[in-house]
Amino acid sequence: MSQTKVAHVINSIGLGGVPEAAFQLMRTIPPHLQPRLLVLRPLGSDPDLGRTQRLQRFEQSGIPVAFAGQAHSDISVIGDIARWLTEERVTILHAHSYRPNLLARLAASTCRAAKLRVVAHYHNQYDANWERYGTLELDRHLAKVTDRAIACSGDVRQHITERISALDGRTTVIPNGVELSRFEFPPEREQARRALNLPSGVPIVGLVGRLSRQKGQDILIRAAAQIRLSHPAVLVALAGAPDSPDQLTLLETLATELGLSDAIRFLGFISDMPGFYAAVDAIAAPSRWEGFGLMLVEAMAAGTPVVAARAGAIPEVAGDERTMMLVTPDDPFALASAISAVLSDTALSCRLSERGRSRARDFQWERSGKLLARAVIGMAL
Repeated sequence: MSQTKVAHVINSIGLGGVPEAAFQLMRTIPPHLQPRLLVLRPLGSDPDLGRTQRLQRFEQSGIPVAFAGQAHSDISVIGDIARWLTEERVTILHAHSYRPNLLARLAASTCRAAKLRVVAHYHNQYDANWERYGTLELDRHLAKVTDRAIACSGDVRQHITERISALDGRTTVIPNGVELSRFEFPPEREQARRALNLPSGVPIVGLVGRLSRQKGQDILIRAAAQIRLSHPAVLVALAGAPDSPDQLTLLETLATELGLSDAIRFLGFISDMPGFYAAVDAIAAPSRWEGFGLMLVEAMAAGTPVVAARAGAIPEVAGDERTMMLVTPDDPFALASAISAVLSDTALSCRLSERGRSRARDFQWERSGKLLARAVIGMAL
């Protein structure tokens, strides 16, 4: 079988879900689809441990990694991408998420003589970015140079089809997945808590995700004040790096104003996710919008009960309300009531754990890789 060079483009070696999804898809596609990675933002002279580990995963898997030049404007980044695509003789360009979808497709439009095929991968709803930067019309225009769009959920496919009607009929749903083997043998709870410097003998509710408005850490902090009425010793553990220093300050200030400074732990980025899920009694996912939610399938695979907002793709990932407890979005009182029920009712907690493990088996990266290969192989012919 002929070799096909597939170039994946991501914005950064960040700590969110997109670099993880890109890595897993590159890892699981057939070897004749030769993957390589272009990162638009530089790693920096002193990267933190989390980003270093993520970069090493690509390199250790034999995936060549390149960085766009130290460009100061998106125009020069577009030039870097076009030059790299030409030098690498790329067959298929696979751009991931908001900024790469725009810049990489603009670069690809200058390389069409080489019969480059273009894939735009939508990992979330981008209304906030489209409105903030005024780029929706540009995204609609770039549909003309897009051979296939990929959505990480049916909810995202419906959203982009409504917003970018030209992609209708060219959009394939390829759900994200989970490495089930990572969560097969979790550490014992007290051991996991010691590793994270979390106390024993108290109920702990965890939340995984970038500290951001989207993920709703502020909603959980407000809910914690209500949960304390029935569980005075409850602790909220927030795992994830902040979108910005301001975001962390806002959340810390909110916790202080509500008298919850002692009940909220900001753990930052955590690489040992099986250990984190083992350490907590429940996972909260009060997202205001969600394209998929990797933390959902990870928590389910780990057997950790989940309480989540009925927002975006979350109900789709859940399958039904026997798998996780779903509550009204942006409602701290509903969130608190559901979490308190899970913490109080052992039978309910066990039932959610069992159903979650079963549901997680429907989301495996190997299956996603096969779906991706099926979607793009014909494009190279």
